[in-house]
Amino acid sequence: RNGISIAPGFVGYAGVSAALTGGITQTRPTLGLRIPLLRGLGEEAADAGERAAQDALSGSKLAREFAIAQLVQNVAQTYWRCIADDKILQLTQTSDKTASDYQATLDKMVKQGLTEPRSAKQNSINNVSLHLKTATAVQTSQLCHRDLAYATTGSIAGPSPAISGDLPPVAIDRK
Repeated sequence: RNGISIAPGFVGYAGVSAALTGGITQTRPTLGLRIPLLRGLGEEAADAGERAAQDALSGSKLAREFAIAQLVQNVAQTYWRCIADDKILQLTQTSDKTASDYQATLDKMVKQGLTEPRSAKQNSINNVSLHLKTATAVQTSQLCHRDLAYATTGSIAGPSPAISGDLPPVAIDRK
């Protein structure tokens, strides 16, 4: 910590002449000693490794906290998206049923001669578009529930969490 460092070691070198040593490398012990001339001069350099390790530890803690916050935000965002998708599904299914009931009424009116067949056919064409919107809403809701299952459990296998009341529990430690 004070900048003084001692470094023992060995230095390998070839002998003075190949005839004397037979071409064999010789080793000689060494002792390296470094003493800063001014008080406290080497302290920063000596502490650099320790400070780097502390900074790395602090950085990994911050990265972990960020990952947890990101996971919680992702779960909350997916949960609220599922609530919205379920509400849209409920509304499109209600609209689809109402439109089908209206189509049945129009068909009865056409049979009784109370309205022209053209209006019933036009309404039937409009109902096809509504049926497609309902099918899309069903698929979107299912995908959202799959995403929520993955965000909370780390797997899409098994039942998805129920959308009601509080947020479902979240598995933070995924392996």
